Amino acid sequence: MQRAQLAHLINISGLPNVELGVIPLAVQSDTPYTHIFILTELEDETVVIIETITAELQVRDPQDIAVYERVLSRLRAVALWSDEAIGFIRAVAEESKQGDNPVRLR
Repeated sequence: MQRAQLAHLINISGLPNVELGVIPLAVQSDTPYTHIFILTELEDETVVIIETITAELQVRDPQDIAVYERVLSRLRAVALWSDEAIGFIRAVAEESKQGDNPVRLR
């Protein structure tokens, strides 16, 4: 991840509709993070959007959505939030500036 991307995360974290959470690679979790997904609560339904290399899938089945809600809850529980997340991002950006390690976030 580039320093400009990290700066962008910090900048958008102040928006009223953004909650920034970061899970450092060193954090142990029993919940596997296998692919990108977005849980969106629309006016009349909840949809999970799954991004793959070649497609975007939309999940609308309530039982499947419940699985993603549980996974999201577990991931949120191990994430850094607010000032702690921003501090971590700043530290990672500073580390990358020094060239010691590539910048990687999960």
